[in-house]
Amino acid sequence: MTLNDFVSIFGKDNIFKWIFELPNFYIRPTRYFRDFFQKSNEEKFSASFFYTALAVILLYIFKDNSFREITRGIIIEIAILIFAFILLTINRLLLDKLFKTTTKPSNIAYFLWITKILSLPLQLTFYVMFNKTEMYEFLFIHNVIIVLVIIFVIVYSNKIFYISLRQIMAGIIVSIILYNSFIISIKYLRFDKHEFEIESTIFTDNIYKEFETKIQPLDSLTNKVPIQKFLIKVRDNYYLTYTFEKDSIPSVIKKLNEILNDSYSFDNSVIAKLDKNKITQDRLKYRRNKELYSHLMKYLNTLKYDITNPLDTTYTYIIDKKVVCFSDGEYYGEVKHLTTNTALINNYLEYINVRNDFFKASNIAEYPLYILSIILFPASLLIE
Repeated sequence: MTLNDFVSIFGKDNIFKWIFELPNFYIRPTRYFRDFFQKSNEEKFSASFFYTALAVILLYIFKDNSFREITRGIIIEIAILIFAFILLTINRLLLDKLFKTTTKPSNIAYFLWITKILSLPLQLTFYVMFNKTEMYEFLFIHNVIIVLVIIFVIVYSNKIFYISLRQIMAGIIVSIILYNSFIISIKYLRFDKHEFEIESTIFTDNIYKEFETKIQPLDSLTNKVPIQKFLIKVRDNYYLTYTFEKDSIPSVIKKLNEILNDSYSFDNSVIAKLDKNKITQDRLKYRRNKELYSHLMKYLNTLKYDITNPLDTTYTYIIDKKVVCFSDGEYYGEVKHLTTNTALINNYLEYINVRNDFFKASNIAEYPLYILSIILFPASLLIE
C-alpha cells in the first residue's frame, strides 16, 4: 500500500483534522474525549482506525522483535482491553442506575482503545531507547507511563464520563473495588495451581530475561564462594577442601566429614555446570549481559583452575598446620591451612559488584509498578 492509497482511504481533510486534534488527548483529555463522543459513529470508527494504523506502523518499525512476537503482544494487549472494558462497563451500569445517567458502551470501548493506541507511542519511544541504550532510566520512565495510563483508565476516566464531584468520587471507589475484587476472585477461585506468566513485548525487560535464561544457571555457582582452603591428610590419602566460612584448624577437625562432603559436592558442581552451561559471548544480545558474562567467566575459570590445580606453588603457601592423633597418641593425619588464591576472591567480588549494580537498576525501574499495586491494587499484596 502506497502513501496515496493510505490517504485516499481516510481523506486528506480528515487526516489533518484528526492529527491536529491529537495534542488535546495529552493536554486536555477531558475535552478531547467529550468532543470525540459527539462525533458520528462513522467518524469515531474512522478516526480510531486511523490512529490504530499509525500505532501499528510505529510498532513494526521500531520494535526489533519478530512478526510472531509482536502479533502475540498485540493480542495480549487486546485481551487486557477487553477485561478493562468489562469492568468499566459494570462500573458505568452501577453508577448509571444510581445517578440516573446514561453511558454508551461504545463510548467506553472507544475511550479504552484510543487511550491505549495514543499512549503507545510514548511507551514505545522509551522502551526502544531502553533496548538500544540499555539504560534503566528509560525503562523507569516507560513504567511511569504505564502507571499513568492505568490510573487514567481507572481513576481519571470518571471525570470524562461524569460531571459532578459526587459521581466522579463514586466512580473511582467502585472502579478500585471492582478491580481488586477481580484479583481476589482469580486468586481464590483458581483450582489449577500451575504457575503461568503472561508476557507482553511492551512490558518485558529483555535484558533481565536474557540474563535469567542464559547466565543465571552459571550465576548460581556464586551462591557459595570458597573462603578458605585446607589440605587434609588422612593416613596416606590427601584431600584438598574448601570451606565457605572462616574456619580454624580445630573447627575443621571437629566437622571433618561435613567439610569434605561439602567441598567434594561443590567441586563437582562447578565442573559439571561449566561443561553444561558454558556459552560464547556472541550468543548474548545485550552489552550488559556480555559484560556480566565476561566477569562471571573470569571468576569461574579461576575457580576451575584452582580446583584442578590445587597446589599451584605460585600462590599456595602453608599458613598453619596441625597433626591429628587418636586418643592413644597414634598418628591419624594432619590438617594444613593454605593460602587462598587472591585472584579468585578479587574476581568474585568484581563480578558480584557488577551484578548487584545491574539488579539494583532493574529493581528501581520496577518501582512505579510496585507503587501502583499499593495504591490501586492492595489486594494483590494482601493475598501474596
